[in-house]
Amino acid sequence: MNMNCIFHIPWKLNNRINIASEIRPLKILEALKISGFKVEIVWGSVKERKKRIKDIKNKILEGTKFDFLYSESSTLPTALTEPHHLPLNPFMDFHFFKFCRKHNIPIGLYLRDVYWNFPYIKRFNKIKHYYALFFHIYDILHYNQFVDAIFLPNIKMLGFIPFLKKSIRAVQLSPGTSLESKGKSSDIKYPCNTFIYVGNININKYDLRLLFRVFNDLPDFKLIINCPKESWVNYKSHYNKFLTTNISIHHLNNIELFRLYQQVSLSFIFIRPTPYWQIALPFKLFEYISHGIPIVAVEGTAVAEFLKSNRIGYSIEYSEYAIKDFLNNLPSREEYTRLIENLNKCRSENSWEKRIETIVNILC
Repeated sequence: MNMNCIFHIPWKLNNRINIASEIRPLKILEALKISGFKVEIVWGSVKERKKRIKDIKNKILEGTKFDFLYSESSTLPTALTEPHHLPLNPFMDFHFFKFCRKHNIPIGLYLRDVYWNFPYIKRFNKIKHYYALFFHIYDILHYNQFVDAIFLPNIKMLGFIPFLKKSIRAVQLSPGTSLESKGKSSDIKYPCNTFIYVGNININKYDLRLLFRVFNDLPDFKLIINCPKESWVNYKSHYNKFLTTNISIHHLNNIELFRLYQQVSLSFIFIRPTPYWQIALPFKLFEYISHGIPIVAVEGTAVAEFLKSNRIGYSIEYSEYAIKDFLNNLPSREEYTRLIENLNKCRSENSWEKRIETIVNILC
């Protein structure tokens, strides 16, 4: 039996960049192919997408059957994903959705985030904020018309999406784990004296100054930061005063990042507990799990809940005292070994292939 699907993202990928919005679509696409689907892809610039849409429409009209269309939203509104952020063809992608619905192709869309509905997360100046907000709402109104299921990183996000119809089916589809990235044994990683944080360091959303300050005071522990180079250039002025020889900054991806993971014992998702972090399950959480690295997070966040339910890490209070107390009372070898065993189980239960099973079960 032939299995066909359409994979749609409204921007041009740059797979050299180590950020979730670039990695996740490629992981989903790879898992679709591994699961046996022949995939027709719509991505790229407006011009490139227009050509692919025309080709796929012709195939549908000629009788090709597709099991579903799976789309992922950008961090920007669909109409503004060109480099200049001008809405060259704001109707094109949703007209394609409409065409697919007309031909009985179920549509599922992964809504990446709702930063734009949290006013304290400053991405743009005031004028650009309202310009982007208009098109974010424009997207939601069109999801109401054409999408059968909304996939979310965390189902709790549902309560923060304005204008979304309650009749649309909402399903949690967190990032997945890579089974081939299995970490080293607990014997090699113990004792726990080297920590890692991977991701953005934008102080509006990922404020790590408390973490830097603590490691600045504790030279016996090593903190490795791997962040996008652009992020470091933009925000290093907030962190420079805390830099010491036990805090290192890197901008690595692919095999270099894999080698970096091999050096560490524990990982951090230790970010100020704002309302956004009560619903966010970031990509880095599942990347840490993929590499078998226990995680330290902040109490009261969605990450902390996940760690507790899977017994793969620790949640502590967001304070300098709490971090220092944790570092001075690190887990025993026996406890650390149990964490590694639980991580192995969690990794297999949350693979990208498991995520494809969810997509297929919902849309087929």
